[in-house]
Amino acid sequence: MKISSAWRIAFFALIVLVIWLPRGLNLGQFVTPDEPAWLSRSANFYYAMVNRDWGGTFQREHPGVTTMWAGGFTFFWQYRAFAWQASDKV
Repeated sequence: MKISSAWRIAFFALIVLVIWLPRGLNLGQFVTPDEPAWLSRSANFYYAMVNRDWGGTFQREHPGVTTMWAGGFTFFWQYRAFAWQASDKV
């Protein structure tokens, strides 16, 4: 039995909707209990990268390297001035 392209697209759209709904409707809420911690770790990571403090890029809880790089890129993309406005690590 072959599934048509329209059904595949509809199924994909349904999956995306089911995944998006819980997060999309509550964008002001944290999703996980450690989200604030990773936000500050990403901020510290970005701060250290911009100020070339290579030792400061190390954070305690690893492996969270991907999360810190993603968070650091987000600071670079959305709030580039953070590294100059922050007085020290968060």
